[in-house]
Amino acid sequence: KEGDEPVLVNDLGNLRVLMVEDNRACREVMEGYLKDFKYDTESFETGEQALGAIKDKEYDLVLMDWKLDGID
Repeated sequence: KEGDEPVLVNDLGNLRVLMVEDNRACREVMEGYLKDFKYDTESFETGEQALGAIKDKEYDLVLMDWKLDGID
């Protein structure tokens, strides 16, 4: 929309992020970036683990590998 201001990363506050990535190196790099922004980040290796996590906690954003073994 015309006149809308861009949202800056720092304006997102204490975002709760769930990340699902089966590659350990990629998971660690992404965790580092997200934690640098002070986001409350939890990461999991499998879709099954992520499904278990969302039963207990709400997340603002889910970042997920597009091709996981098992549930993807």
